[in-house]
Amino acid sequence: SLSFDPTHARLAGVAPFRTRLLYYVLLASGAAFCITLMGSFYTLAQLVLPALFALGFARSVWIALLLAVLYSLLATMLGFLISLEPIAYGEGEVNLPTSSMIILTLGAGVLLQRVFASARTLTKS
Repeated sequence: SLSFDPTHARLAGVAPFRTRLLYYVLLASGAAFCITLMGSFYTLAQLVLPALFALGFARSVWIALLLAVLYSLLATMLGFLISLEPIAYGEGEVNLPTSSMIILTLGAGVLLQRVFASARTLTKS
């Protein structure tokens, strides 16, 4: 409510300063924890790329949120499964890094979505 209509939120009894402060504290602590645990590049990719993908399809915030979560889960599982497949290299086998493959699958999906969206707008005009 506060994000879309601050006046309505204030009239409904929501304290804007406290609510925003709590939101930003939770966001910063969650991001700091994830960066410490997984790394900055991976954390930023997981924050930004699913949202970019979902905003290309969604007409409402709730649909975008649902699509972003589903896309993040799907791309993460796919990247994880790809990283488990060994690749023959010389005499032995190597595996690709898990976080890099997850970022690659996230980015590939966003790229495909953007290419199809631009091709669709070109055919309409």
